[in-house]
Amino acid sequence: HMVKKEQIDLQDQSVQNQVNLIHQLFGIPA
Repeated sequence: HMVKKEQIDLQDQSVQNQVNLIHQLFGIPA
């Protein structure tokens, strides 16, 4: 369960990074 939790956290972090990147590209405040 711990490993799966970490994998989910990494996936959430990856999505957040993508959102931040899109915000930077379009000049939208994160």
